[in-house]
Amino acid sequence: MKNKREINELCLKARDTRTQLMCMRGYFNEITDPNLISACIYEMNAIEAQYSHIINQAKALGITGEVEMYEVRK
Repeated sequence: MKNKREINELCLKARDTRTQLMCMRGYFNEITDPNLISACIYEMNAIEAQYSHIINQAKALGITGEVEMYEVRK
């Protein structure tokens, strides 16, 4: 198993990436310009790919449940 610091860093990345995605979805719901909509969709897809990669890393480390809520006990 990886050390606690690496696991915590991965969980923080997951939390930050999920926050980015939620913000981008909120922005998507507000915009009306077709060019901005296309750019926003592209950005959401990129963030979703990053999040999926982080989740796969977490699974490989044996982290289960809500990755963002996972906390390593000291």
